[in-house]
Amino acid sequence: MVELPVEGARAGVPASGLSLVDWSIGDMLRWAAAARPDAPALVEGTAGDAESRRRWTHSQLLDQAERGAHALLARYSPGEHVAIWAPNSADWVLAEFAFALAGVTIVGVNPALRDDEVAYILGNSGAVGVFHGGPYRSVDPVAVLARLADRLPRLRAIESLALFGDPSLPRGAGSLPATSPGAIAQIQYTSGTTGFPKGARLAHRAFVNNARLFAERLGLTTGGRLLHALPMFHTSGSVQSTLGTLSVQGTQIIGTPGFDPALMLDLIEQERPECAVCVPTMLYAMLAREDFWRRDLSTLRLIAGGGSPVPAALIEQLRDRLGVGFSNVYGQTEAIVISQTDPARDDAVRQAETIGRPLPHCEIRLIDPKTGGPAAAGQSGDLQVRGYNVMAGYLPGTDARSPIDADGWLSTGDLCTLDDEGYLRIVGRLKDMIIRGGENVYPREIEDVLCRHPSIREAAVIGVPDELWGEQVCAVVIADESARDDVEALALWARERLAAYKSPKLWAFVDAFPLTGSGKVRKVALREAVASGALPAVPAGGSRR
Repeated sequence: MVELPVEGARAGVPASGLSLVDWSIGDMLRWAAAARPDAPALVEGTAGDAESRRRWTHSQLLDQAERGAHALLARYSPGEHVAIWAPNSADWVLAEFAFALAGVTIVGVNPALRDDEVAYILGNSGAVGVFHGGPYRSVDPVAVLARLADRLPRLRAIESLALFGDPSLPRGAGSLPATSPGAIAQIQYTSGTTGFPKGARLAHRAFVNNARLFAERLGLTTGGRLLHALPMFHTSGSVQSTLGTLSVQGTQIIGTPGFDPALMLDLIEQERPECAVCVPTMLYAMLAREDFWRRDLSTLRLIAGGGSPVPAALIEQLRDRLGVGFSNVYGQTEAIVISQTDPARDDAVRQAETIGRPLPHCEIRLIDPKTGGPAAAGQSGDLQVRGYNVMAGYLPGTDARSPIDADGWLSTGDLCTLDDEGYLRIVGRLKDMIIRGGENVYPREIEDVLCRHPSIREAAVIGVPDELWGEQVCAVVIADESARDDVEALALWARERLAAYKSPKLWAFVDAFPLTGSGKVRKVALREAVASGALPAVPAGGSRR
């Protein structure tokens, strides 16, 4: 095992001073409401006049969530699985807290899913009810669920998520049940980039503590204002953004119903957040607007992102022109946030090229995937984690082998290196690894290099079948027109910075990547498109194939 020499090395040794708390999500909400009852807690970031937006203080948020919890308990029992199939809204946030207070488990469903995908998740999770957000992007959930009725015999109720924001909800009689911190708060499904999605069972205690430690590493201040449009069915929305803000008794501004770059900039100007949480694709979309640098972004001092590399030059530009610090966040559904860079401590190169250091109370080790033993010093290995943040396991019903061993170590499937100061670098995914002529090629390493090219905004490296080499390295990039017109110049630039066997021999250009619901690039779709010819690939020094 590679030992981590600095903070986060061992559970129970928090360098930050924050100890773990044995709280449920409802406990955290009551704590914030008691500490700052009249301070703003939630703003629904809809387009238009700021005065017309729905808002709640912490005491109002608790009151509305308690009303929602009583309404839930009139329909369901603690521990039952009930789905939320809806885009972002304040009602989603209110529902998260109501479910937590009632002890009912949320099954998060991506609002973009279609019939068979929804049927699989609802059936696999054993959901007995669904709260929906109404039609979204041409999908009518009520109509879909009517078509699926025969396939979902356990489903006994379908209702509007707007119930949780209804100010006329009655208070309800009696007290709410106590919810154990170890109870399952949510079942979140993996992206399904390979095989069927798997339902990860995540506990209240994991959500609460991960949110606190994320917010501390980020540098959120007490009462701080945080803006996001990240999906609530994913931990980026429901944990980092929602509970991270609550952990500092701050104000969450949630962009609804989905990400819109113009609306996000409006919300920064009108609602004055100190922090924005977004995946790099969202950041690039905002930067692409001609008016970005003319906007009044003066209150913004932090941006948290993750999921793909952000070039150091962009991080430096945000810092130098706007005074905004950046934090690169790394995690996965099965363990929420694992590591994170420090915007106050880490320079742009570390922000761009590493995933920071593990959060306190999270143990790590690197395992050689060939031998199953410890990775040698300086060598890459499968990053494995153990701690409070690791899921309670997958739901049964898939053929997936558990990634957690008997000692509680979770295999992330990410190949990483660890430097002497405790910073992790991702060099690839075990499942994404390309084998070219017997050499192992890790896409992440190549992607990091390509993103340093001034004309390349984002890159995804894939392996495509090759008769001679077994697999060939193909770079799919979002790039300026000048780069698209001179593939040989791109290839030469890459060859000067990469070993010959790692240098892309094929290049394909897209305007946007196919993404999962959590913002990850769907590399399977890219491989299929290149292999079929639907996405033309240009050989370096050759013509389109």
